[in-house]
Amino acid sequence: MDTEIYKNRELAQNQVIDILQKQNGHPIHSIQIGDKINLSGSQVDDIVLELRSLGFAICGDDAHAGYWFGTPAEVKKTVEGLKNRVELEKLVIRMWEQRMKMEVAEQQDKAIGQEDELPGQQEMSL
Repeated sequence: MDTEIYKNRELAQNQVIDILQKQNGHPIHSIQIGDKINLSGSQVDDIVLELRSLGFAICGDDAHAGYWFGTPAEVKKTVEGLKNRVELEKLVIRMWEQRMKMEVAEQQDKAIGQEDELPGQQEMSL
């Protein structure tokens, strides 16, 4: 990894930590965090994911529409919410995979039907 990129990433992580600490447990949206440190909301989301993987107790849910440093009970609730989201995403993936299989089967059926017809072949009427 490029040393400069690593330093910038570490700086961004520290900035996010600082902002969350100043919130005193009150949620702040990723876009608001990003505005403060010149990052997009999705970049902030990625940094929050990294910080969580490092053990930081960063909570977030749809009801609060933001991130905050949470209590153990809030962290547990956040973990449960993330598990539910993962299960929902798995369901969506299975549905899309099934749809793709059906579309491939339809395309194969059409291709087989076209193979049965010879070029220029027409029905003859008597």
